[in-house]
Amino acid sequence: MTKASASSSVIYSNSPSGPIREPAGFSPSGHVGGIIFFVNGSNDALSTVLRNVLGDQVTERDSHKTLGEYRAELIATELASAKAREAALRVEIARLKLESASAADTQVQIEGLRLAVDLEREARQQADLAAADAQELLDAARQDRPPPRVGKIREEIEVVLAALIPKVRLMRDSLDVVAAGFSVGLYRGPAKLRTAIGRLPPPWKKLKGLEQWWERHMSDGQDDAGRIYVRFSTTDRIWDVLISHKSEQSRDITWLARQ
Repeated sequence: MTKASASSSVIYSNSPSGPIREPAGFSPSGHVGGIIFFVNGSNDALSTVLRNVLGDQVTERDSHKTLGEYRAELIATELASAKAREAALRVEIARLKLESASAADTQVQIEGLRLAVDLEREARQQADLAAADAQELLDAARQDRPPPRVGKIREEIEVVLAALIPKVRLMRDSLDVVAAGFSVGLYRGPAKLRTAIGRLPPPWKKLKGLEQWWERHMSDGQDDAGRIYVRFSTTDRIWDVLISHKSEQSRDITWLARQ
């Protein structure tokens, strides 16, 4: 803020253009918006002062306004600016409140997800413990139960065949082969021999190179790699049966050719 010499009246202004000098005889009248002005009570002098201070904002049509009207207009302009700033602040406050509410909702959702994760983790731990206990019981039961004796299974198969299919005579190590892995599908093939007379129906096939022997696949519960070779003995009217495995077929055919 600057000031002129004491011989002339000066309007104090924050404008970068510096102070504005007016003829002597003016008296201080007040300040609006950071501007201190001096007037001698004349409306014409006031118009000149305001025109110098406000520039184009004061027009000819405003020259007839009184000092009070100018003052009221300046105050109204400042009040409108203050209200505009207040409205902008209210909008900003509302925006911040909305963001705060959204953040609170997000935090509630995060806490809910954390709780769900904790419950899921606890349930999984309980399931793992239950599975471990069940496995321990299963292992203990397996240890307490002795494995079945191959000899006992062999004896049981031999008894069943003798009682239910007496016209079947197992050859070589057929019982041992059956007891080791073919006990599930053992009885289907030989049982069909009870009603077969002479030529056998499908899926029996004539064994190549051996006129009297027939062949059929047999499942061991996993695949059809088992083999049954049969021949009807006309002397005692009994079926000779050899049960073996596909991997032994070459050896088995050689052996059957000598029988």
